[in-house]
Amino acid sequence: MALKPHQIGLVENDTKPLQLDFQDDRTGCTVKLHIKYPDEVVVVDCPAIDAAAGTFYCDFSVGDLRPGTYKYEIQTTYPSGEIETCNRLNVGGKKGALLEFVIDEEIA
Repeated sequence: MALKPHQIGLVENDTKPLQLDFQDDRTGCTVKLHIKYPDEVVVVDCPAIDAAAGTFYCDFSVGDLRPGTYKYEIQTTYPSGEIETCNRLNVGGKKGALLEFVIDEEIA
């Protein structure tokens, strides 16, 4: 199955960090990834690699990723306390589809 532009493919229990690249300086910001499962929302910390360049990574633990297709959002808290949440793929200034992870079952 081919992934759509608003989907990211992962595998259950992956722990390799997923890089996030923002287009602006996020120095002093806290970034978190929220995955919406039917029974709970899993919050994944996203430490900075280079906050001034807007580069962060999602630090997954075993159990964070479950097989299926789930909505997710990325939440940035600025030093001022303001919160910005991204939950859609925006193309050409138009709001697109909700962001989704497609998580395959682990085989090995």
